[in-house]
Amino acid sequence: MLARLGERHGSPGVGVLLDGFAALREGSADGHRATAARLQEAGMPGVGNGLAALALAGLRLRQGEPPGKLPDAGPYAPWVRAWASSAWKQGPVGVLPVPCSQCQENRHRRLDLPDPPPGHVADALWVLAGRAGLAVGDTDLVARAVEALTPAAGEVAGANSGLLSFGPVADHLAVLAA
Repeated sequence: MLARLGERHGSPGVGVLLDGFAALREGSADGHRATAARLQEAGMPGVGNGLAALALAGLRLRQGEPPGKLPDAGPYAPWVRAWASSAWKQGPVGVLPVPCSQCQENRHRRLDLPDPPPGHVADALWVLAGRAGLAVGDTDLVARAVEALTPAAGEVAGANSGLLSFGPVADHLAVLAA
């Protein structure tokens, strides 16, 4: 009904955002990819640029899967790349980043990782930053992530966007504090 109302009033983005929310709730990788494509077609490239990579990163993290191949992350590339290039192993609670003594070139990139810009996905980007820092033993980056995420401990990372989710912030804080 809302999508039809949006179309009737010349706002096709309403239907796209509703589809994105459905993909979020279903945890559908194909749905996230389709939403990102539809955002481009609906004249909303600023919203869709990098969305598929960020949404898939959140989905894979929540499902305990390694990063795998991700599409272009657009403006989210520094944080997605830092997380995706971490060393991974199967742990007791899914796939976790682990310290990697052979990751010194990645360590320098992570040390230089900027704070995420403010916005609807800042907490999701902090989750990626914290997990990347954890993987390479960058305690300063982990501490920055914990400090940024702590006020949102009762929230779901990324959910402010209505288009993606990284799961409960409290769960990520528990991993970062371990």
